[in-house]
Amino acid sequence: MSQTSIIHEWFRRLYEENDLDVIEELMHPENLSLGLVDNPVGLESFKAVYSAFFRIWSDLQVTVLETFEEDDRVAGRWVLHGTHRATGNRLVWPGSLFARIKDGKFLECTNYLDYLDLFVQTGHFPADTLERCLGDRQVGLYLDTMAVGTLEDLQRVWERDESHFDSLFGSSAAGMVLVDAENRIQRANAAFCRQIGLNLEELRELPFSHLIHPADAAADASEFARLREGTQRAYELELRVLRREAVVWVQLSCAGPHQTSLGPRFLRGIHDITTRRLEQMVRFQEQERQMLATDLHDALAQNLALLMVQLQTATVLHGREEDRVKATLLEAHATGQRIHRELAGMMRNLRSPVAEGMDLVTALRELSEDTTDDNCRVSLTLPEERSVPPRLASLFTYRIVQEALNNARRHGCAKAIQVVLVLSDGRLKGRISDDGCGFDIKEANRSGHGLSGMQQRCDLLGGSLNLESAPGKGTTVKFELPMLELA
Repeated sequence: MSQTSIIHEWFRRLYEENDLDVIEELMHPENLSLGLVDNPVGLESFKAVYSAFFRIWSDLQVTVLETFEEDDRVAGRWVLHGTHRATGNRLVWPGSLFARIKDGKFLECTNYLDYLDLFVQTGHFPADTLERCLGDRQVGLYLDTMAVGTLEDLQRVWERDESHFDSLFGSSAAGMVLVDAENRIQRANAAFCRQIGLNLEELRELPFSHLIHPADAAADASEFARLREGTQRAYELELRVLRREAVVWVQLSCAGPHQTSLGPRFLRGIHDITTRRLEQMVRFQEQERQMLATDLHDALAQNLALLMVQLQTATVLHGREEDRVKATLLEAHATGQRIHRELAGMMRNLRSPVAEGMDLVTALRELSEDTTDDNCRVSLTLPEERSVPPRLASLFTYRIVQEALNNARRHGCAKAIQVVLVLSDGRLKGRISDDGCGFDIKEANRSGHGLSGMQQRCDLLGGSLNLESAPGKGTTVKFELPMLELA
């Protein structure tokens, strides 16, 4: 038998005829083979590997594309075609083999097989696995990424091979649970228990909704109902979950159902995104600094430049045109007063009495007094009960009201502003209304005049913001913030 014919014989008998005896017949007793594993394997390991192949393949056909031989060495390229038993899909698997022959048998073998493409075709890896790896991202079945695609991939594994799913579910670094149709937890992996701070016994039969922040529970319940009804197969939400004495932001994913002997089961996963939320906060703070720089330029730098010109003009005119000197100095004095007022306003805006320890009600009363003058009056309606909102909710409320008051006076030219705050159902609800000139919301630049700042504060705390305005009809800002503090 020629050396190249050994390759043809090997593929025909092993792959197409599923004849494991060819391993002993064509493998030299001293053979050591290299390939998928780091260490060389012998005959028994080869049998175990190919037995596993034949459990997932059927109708195998091998095409040997070309072979090469020189002295006792031989090489070949081949393509394997077959049917995946679990799905019925036809798969194509290319590979190559390099070997050294002794006594008509393989003495050394090195196999190069495209396992990545094979596992993508069988559904064991996401289709973008190669892109993830090249982009220095890790494949999410085993690691801490919880995109919907990952859950869908894992669900496909579940539908095809329950034992393999059990292994992935238990060993995954991503927190996962299985819930029944009533959204009660039936199973949880170690990663989920660790992230939530509860053990499996504490979680078992617990409604998953009990782990979700009350303000976010309705959104998840709505999506889960659609999943249970079959109108969608998966969904993803960013929301808050309750962890022992803390609240954290997570990306929550859910996929299903999968029919089991115990009834339908749904796969849920969480991925902590608190760090990402903190990054949003940092970006938000940078935007506020940019707004401050713009205000300093517009309100102070330009007025200071004008003041310098006026004083220089007075110096030049001194001793020649006394009336013009006097008028110019009066203008310079007015400019200086304007700069002083602008600077005092900026310092007041930068200062946060709430951050310095003052309670929200007292801080808002001081703010309304500072804002009220002969041109504009601010009225307050505050909760009768003196229950103090959490620090972050109080701070955000103060800043939102402050921005709304500044906008009403500076841009809306309001004469009367009404501020109403209510504590209800664990939420802080506010409304700031003015009789100013208003604006067209559709055409307004949301990044200016502090509007984006109010919106981002509500978003960061999981609240909501609504603006009502029209030219000539004033503006109303409505917002809601949860009372429970973030971790």
